[in-house]
Amino acid sequence: MDLRLNIECLDWRDCIGRYDRGHTLFYLDPPYFGTKDYVHNFEEEDFAALAAVLALIKGKFLLSLGDHPVMRKLFSSFNIAPLTVKYSTSRKEETRGEARQELLVSNF
Repeated sequence: MDLRLNIECLDWRDCIGRYDRGHTLFYLDPPYFGTKDYVHNFEEEDFAALAAVLALIKGKFLLSLGDHPVMRKLFSSFNIAPLTVKYSTSRKEETRGEARQELLVSNF
């Protein structure tokens, strides 16, 4: 079996457009909804556009998101698995080790 891995730092639209094939698996980790700490922040319309594109791809995807009612609604047509995570690194020392709710969203 020939496996290839590409790690890109591209706009998600460019990455999906470039690599979408039936055998492709995309892992997507966008900024958290409602957070303004990123170089490229996402607004609700960005997440809605992402959900619309992911509904049409040929490949598979796994998307990690913060657990938020807006995210659950926008990605409700996909498989959603909630999980609790603890971060061992954080910019804010007081939040290190805090349990947080996240979602894994997929089309498989």
